[in-house]
Amino acid sequence: MRTAKSFTKIASNKKSGCSACLSANYRALGLKHNYELLQCLHFNTIFTRNQIASEAVTALYDHYYDGARFEIPQIVMRSLERTVLSFEPYRSSNRLLDIGFGEGGLLRIAQEFGWECFGTEISPQALSYGQQQGWVVSDQAMYDTHFVAQGFDVVTMIELLEHVQNPHQLLRMAAKLLRPGGVLYLTTPNANSLNRRLLGLKWSVISPPEHLTIWTVQGLRLALSRTGFQLQRTQTEGLNPAEILAQWQAPKNETVEVNRNQTGAALNDTFSSNAFRRSIKTSINHCLSTFRIGDSLKIQAIRKQGLPTQDETN
Repeated sequence: MRTAKSFTKIASNKKSGCSACLSANYRALGLKHNYELLQCLHFNTIFTRNQIASEAVTALYDHYYDGARFEIPQIVMRSLERTVLSFEPYRSSNRLLDIGFGEGGLLRIAQEFGWECFGTEISPQALSYGQQQGWVVSDQAMYDTHFVAQGFDVVTMIELLEHVQNPHQLLRMAAKLLRPGGVLYLTTPNANSLNRRLLGLKWSVISPPEHLTIWTVQGLRLALSRTGFQLQRTQTEGLNPAEILAQWQAPKNETVEVNRNQTGAALNDTFSSNAFRRSIKTSINHCLSTFRIGDSLKIQAIRKQGLPTQDETN
């Protein structure tokens, strides 16, 4: 899982309104962790308009990687290999930037495929690890001369966009760093997923103040268009039914805690253990993507020639 990390400090002036379309046309969903949750009536985006103080952000993420081993499961690495291979048509400057690189799985694969790797984080542990790998890393990329405007073929954000208070500002920043015609690849939870539809606010992915916005395809399309991107490819994959099953078996009005990451990893291992099970997994993901009800949105967007002004995206 990633965090907002190096962009938290500068992406903190989100206006009250939908994170996708910025409108005030929304309905109240309820409270969770004492945060008010709202849903956009245009695009179903779920968001909180509560502002988080910088001190609270620091407390939330400062020790995020204290116990990290910076080891990525082989099954995840194989998936990242496919992702990195999809960037080949965009290779020009040979520079790839992973915003919020976390434990570094994507950058490790990109490095193996010959990319010059850049990354942003504020975690001291992650920055130290990145330096040891020979990557160019920073906690303030927009103020670091190594991170050249329009200098990157690829910018990635893996499980990041849901964390930031001003996602439009973060996307504009990515557009400034990406060359025209380059590709933005991002993943983020899906507000139209089957889990969210069945569990509502009990879905553990809806977890303010860590997750501030849960996106939909339509909401992301608009946000990307307003910040200098053309949406190219969308997939909605992955389904972890553990929370649904636990909730159905629980006594009425009780919430059962499920470790989403552990159960998801076990399920992934099961469906990847042989060719037959992998084919079933592929078919399931195809159905989930067709109906846009998978847990995760996977987006590729092309950086357009011109960039909108900040006024156009507010």
